[in-house]
Amino acid sequence: MARTLLALGRAQRRARRKAHARATLERALAIFDELGSKLWAEQARRELDQIGGRPSQTGALTETEARHSPLQAVLASALGGREATPRIHATDCRWDDVVLLCTDGLTRHVQDSEIEAELLAIRSAQEACHRLVQIALDRGGEDNVTVVIGRLKNKPPGL
Repeated sequence: MARTLLALGRAQRRARRKAHARATLERALAIFDELGSKLWAEQARRELDQIGGRPSQTGALTETEARHSPLQAVLASALGGREATPRIHATDCRWDDVVLLCTDGLTRHVQDSEIEAELLAIRSAQEACHRLVQIALDRGGEDNVTVVIGRLKNKPPGL
């Protein structure tokens, strides 16, 4: 069923029926996520990314909208604040995965493709953090430029 929805969503996207494609692909993605089908879910996400625009259920801004928003520098939540609302995102990690946590001080000045290239060529998490922070600072980063990289490496024998 979900694979059929994925195919239908692709066809709708190609026919420029964005609203229908988004709804169909979001249904497919929800099913893939529920089944734990990571690779199929990733394909659905890529199709949704190609549609662009605002996701229908989350109300999140697109990358372009966020970049030009007058609220881009407004802090919505902070640890220790009165109304802190932590966001928790659980995901399955595999051995040799690399996870990046960063502030917008990095993403304002360093493109996603550059971050990806750095993470793909990673030798040391500490060195990669320093390089990414330095790139952001060299390009005018003045605000909080924070980068944390975690890796699952050296799979123990027997796992």
